[in-house]
Amino acid sequence: MLSQVDRRRVLNFLVASPFLLPLFKHAWADEIPGSFDLAKIKSAGNVLNVFEMREVARSKVDPAIWNWLSTGSESEKTLLANRAIFEALQIRVRRLIDVSKVDTRVTLFGQTYQSPVFLAPIGFQNLFHGEGEFGSASAALEAESMMMSAILSSAPYQDLAGLGVPAPWLQIYARWPKNFLKDLLGRCERAGCPAVALTVDTPGIGKRETALRTMGDMYRDERLSFGNFGEGVNPMKAANKALTWDFVDWLKANTGMKVLLKGIVTGEDALLALEHRVDGIYVSNHGGRQAETGRSTLESLAEVLVEVKGEVPVLVDGGFRRGTDIFKALALGATAVGIGRPQIWGLGAFGGTGVLRVLQILEGELIRIMRFAGTTSIVAITRASINPVENNPFQKFLEE
Repeated sequence: MLSQVDRRRVLNFLVASPFLLPLFKHAWADEIPGSFDLAKIKSAGNVLNVFEMREVARSKVDPAIWNWLSTGSESEKTLLANRAIFEALQIRVRRLIDVSKVDTRVTLFGQTYQSPVFLAPIGFQNLFHGEGEFGSASAALEAESMMMSAILSSAPYQDLAGLGVPAPWLQIYARWPKNFLKDLLGRCERAGCPAVALTVDTPGIGKRETALRTMGDMYRDERLSFGNFGEGVNPMKAANKALTWDFVDWLKANTGMKVLLKGIVTGEDALLALEHRVDGIYVSNHGGRQAETGRSTLESLAEVLVEVKGEVPVLVDGGFRRGTDIFKALALGATAVGIGRPQIWGLGAFGGTGVLRVLQILEGELIRIMRFAGTTSIVAITRASINPVENNPFQKFLEE
């Protein structure tokens, strides 16, 4: 039986093999601008952008676990679309405006955060670094950013909330019995959780072919833990194929927390969400890991915003790697932007210090482009701040 160390060495060798290279060429293979020498990056402070952080993490994380995070479903067209779509929008810069003071603060459900960038929910974080979710939560607190903790977190929600104020938000699925979910919601609410996001894009699991070829059975990994589950409840219960709007009504009736729906990607469902009195909408295609639609979350965001008309906050994630990407989503009308993979790149590279550095990099890049665009606050970033390139999917939206 191979040890964890031996297993990692074998998998690293396979990943480097020219015969298997096509299996590992994905959207995460973005070019790193300029000269990059992995050997020279000794600390998180040496990292200049999230792509460099990705390469440091990739050199440290078990390749099987890495592929679980990095790959998308089927031909990965949706995964690629999440990144490619940013090319459809240009940023309009302005001159001779006093930008000596730039305010990136946003307020969500009464709580003010230093940045519109938040840590999206990702489970199993202790597989990427021993600090797990404690590293990510500590980074969010230091950066004064919002974190959304996954129900499949390695650590119990209450322990993460105990690190400081504000407490993380919570993400859940509807796979488990209502009595278990009601108990969990109560525990989290008493611990200070202000909001819960129900993920609604998993009537099944996407066919993540590259991960299936390379990852083995990560769910038997000895490091795996489920902090929110006790005896008698299977944390890996199959997806709920019968989930309907009735569950949304049940959730609203059984918690005092604000309720968001994560995975809304069309105007029709956004309108239904408003009819069912949700408090927020979270546009996401699960990082291209679920339905292979070829449609980016930025396109979905535009469609959802047309119907929401500012009635509730609209969050988004999927493919955000630069401050300019975040700026474009804010210009379309997003309230806040989540980062999933970049969060884990920071964690895998340097633990919580790496996550903090990722947040700092993106915040710095956002402030920089805000200055160039002459926008000194988040509310000043509007549709007037962007131009669509010719024949792009945002033309009609921006002309309305």
